[in-house]
Amino acid sequence: MMFHMKTATVRDLRQHFPKIERWLEEGESVTITKRDKPVALLSLPPQTPKKPTKAQFRARWSRNTRIPAKPGAFRQMLQDRHRDFEK
Repeated sequence: MMFHMKTATVRDLRQHFPKIERWLEEGESVTITKRDKPVALLSLPPQTPKKPTKAQFRARWSRNTRIPAKPGAFRQMLQDRHRDFEK
């Protein structure tokens, strides 16, 4: 999908910002002009990754470590190792 760049004047930006904001939300880039000369280019910032949920964090943790991610599992693992060490 290809978008054509929209153009707005400084006056449009001040008086009709909701319309220009809608263009940006739709993925358009907007060139701002003053006296028919481009002075700025508006676009949305890059998307930042969202913070993972607790379940996603635990799933990732358990894939990347040998320590189980279930609550209390780490304590159980240490107790098991301690018993093995005493033998």
